[in-house]
Amino acid sequence: MPSLLDLTTVAKAANRLDVGAEEGELPDLVTAASEALADWLGYPLHRREGVVETCAGGAQRLFLRSGAVQAVASVSVFGQQRPTNTYRLEDGVKGILLSLREPWPFTGRTGGGVSQSPLQREDTGEIAVTFSAGWVTPGQVELESTRVRDLPQVLEQAALLTVTAWYRRKGDDPDEVSVSLGDASTSYGSGRAAALPTSARALVARYRKHGRGTP
Repeated sequence: MPSLLDLTTVAKAANRLDVGAEEGELPDLVTAASEALADWLGYPLHRREGVVETCAGGAQRLFLRSGAVQAVASVSVFGQQRPTNTYRLEDGVKGILLSLREPWPFTGRTGGGVSQSPLQREDTGEIAVTFSAGWVTPGQVELESTRVRDLPQVLEQAALLTVTAWYRRKGDDPDEVSVSLGDASTSYGSGRAAALPTSARALVARYRKHGRGTP
């Protein structure tokens, strides 16, 4: 059964590999490859509605943990709704919300004394953003045919590249650097860096959230 996380379909993976769609491990490979790509990019890729995140205030921009933000429904600041004409989604892929007026109110630790001057910005839960995020994946379309897929093609191609690499290397030790047999020698990647093919990572690098892991 397809998963809403699937960035491609079993049929497309089977066609790419030139094997039958009934190949038993393909559904699991498609889902695992899709999960690995989402993990490397730093946020869920499938469409989600009504997501709520809190952010640290005190600057001109709010930085959501999610990426691929499609639309902001509301922003609540200290329990009050912020007018929609006072902010805009500056970068949906990176999840950045820009205040069009004064900086977002400071949240976090303050110093002692009369002035209570700001010391360190922190997410105190007092600024909350409600939004939709992600793209409609091929897996979501297979589960609900009325949906319209809008996943970028490069993300599906990266999933297919990953599935292909994993399928063709099944049985190989991903931590083994090389294997020699007589005059023949085969080299593999090493450790977690080899989990996703370099070509797949290069295709989708611009969708990656900064500060998440290593290349």
